[in-house]
Amino acid sequence: MRKVLLSLMVLGAAGTARAADLDYDYLRGSDYDPPVATVIDWSGVYIGGHGGYTSGSFNRRGTGANYALTFPGAAPYTDPIVLGTSRARGESYGAYAGYNAQFDNVVVGLEADYTHSGFQATTAGIVGQPLLPGAATFVGVNRSGISDYGTVRVRAGYAMDNFLPFITAGAAIGQWSSSQTLSSGTGPFTTLQQRNTTRTIGGFAVGIGMDYAITPNVVLRGEYQYINFENNNASFTQMNTIRGGAAVKF
Repeated sequence: MRKVLLSLMVLGAAGTARAADLDYDYLRGSDYDPPVATVIDWSGVYIGGHGGYTSGSFNRRGTGANYALTFPGAAPYTDPIVLGTSRARGESYGAYAGYNAQFDNVVVGLEADYTHSGFQATTAGIVGQPLLPGAATFVGVNRSGISDYGTVRVRAGYAMDNFLPFITAGAAIGQWSSSQTLSSGTGPFTTLQQRNTTRTIGGFAVGIGMDYAITPNVVLRGEYQYINFENNNASFTQMNTIRGGAAVKF
């Protein structure tokens, strides 16, 4: 009996020593914790660049070049040229900068952008009809374009993790240029008058888009923007732009 008890005591001591030799971390499990998702703070200043494609139209309210009134023998051709609407398109690129403030999931801000564009169109019309066979015909040609413009807009969006869908609206200002030519002839035409006009025009801009933060400081963007410019009391311009961009947030 004494030998049996002594054997059990030796076996118990050996088991205790072996358990003590085991690593404590092995017994309690791993220290690994799952990664914590990055929380995007949309507040702050940002600056970036954009590029896209613009299409639209130059619209005229019955305007025309009744230049024929200023030339000898033009009296029979006093009907104005009605140039109507001309379609235009072109690539565009530029830069933008702004500031956001975030309140829970609501993000509001102010943004300004500059765009250089190849947006231009050409239209032509005839001043009246010749009253006599072989008489000269008067033709007017108008070339219009907007090469540079910018906007200042307010933005409002709703943050959803890395995504920020937004709407925007504000004022637009641009540089409008027009080249108008009056020619006449019975076959080959001779230029009688040409005048070039450049002026600063104003209008409004609205848009909708989506920002996506690939890191807390790098933000990609896709956006649609509509601009309406009042060129003068006789014409206005509509521009539709689809563009993408990338910005750095500070």
